[in-house]
Amino acid sequence: MADLRFLRMTPFAVEVRRRSHRSITVAQIHNPAGGWPRGQGRAALDDFLSGLDLPRAQIVLAGHSSGGHVALAAGADCGGIIALAPWLSGSEPVEHLRGSRVTILHGDRDRVTDPARSAAYVRRLVAAGVSARFQQMAGAGHAMVQRPGQWHRAVADEAIAILLPHMANPNGPTDFPFERPLGP
Repeated sequence: MADLRFLRMTPFAVEVRRRSHRSITVAQIHNPAGGWPRGQGRAALDDFLSGLDLPRAQIVLAGHSSGGHVALAAGADCGGIIALAPWLSGSEPVEHLRGSRVTILHGDRDRVTDPARSAAYVRRLVAAGVSARFQQMAGAGHAMVQRPGQWHRAVADEAIAILLPHMANPNGPTDFPFERPLGP
């Protein structure tokens, strides 16, 4: 049976590759059991990142819900973090994200995670000197099924904006060795 959580994120990867003319490598990390229990997601992401032969400034992490929380927790020194409707408690640290660019996208009709908490976290990031912004997705809920193209374009545009200075060939195709889903 297909993992719907993984499949929901696949169009984001496709859109980033398409809009960047295949100049951005996309790797998907997911937990087939769903979600990321405290610490488990960060450990999986840290293991994955340590195996890459790339400067952290050339890495953008994007995640939805608990994946957004993991991206924010593990994003130190990355070029950027794009968190989609992240799980936030209100007490997450912010200082470790100095030097990264953070964007949080959150549907205004989300009833699973709190858009106001995401906006408050962005205000805390900005107050701490982090380059951060909040983008409300009008008419969208948690699952990102309303206006999916808008979500996909927003993530692709942000990833390209963050990585454009690092792209060797932003106008042409490149083949990459590790474009594949990864699990725990």
